[in-house]
Amino acid sequence: ERMNFLKNNTEGEKEMCQIMEELVEKRAKKELQKGIQKGRLEGIQKGIQITIKLYRQLGLSKEQIIEQLAAEYEIPQSEAAKYVYAE
Repeated sequence: ERMNFLKNNTEGEKEMCQIMEELVEKRAKKELQKGIQKGRLEGIQKGIQITIKLYRQLGLSKEQIIEQLAAEYEIPQSEAAKYVYAE
């Protein structure tokens, strides 16, 4: 009965369209947020890589760079070490 209403009634079609528009909008917002988060992460990673290069040019040891990265980017030293040793 409900299916018949949604398919064969003008009011039912309007209701179904509204529901579909809401679903599409929710999905679009979710995908936008994913894109923003991915962009932020890529930006942070690029910033860390540039910072590592600068610290190396200044003659800091790997241990010093790890400590500086952890403090500057507020990340655990174990995560900072991954960036330093990946270079």
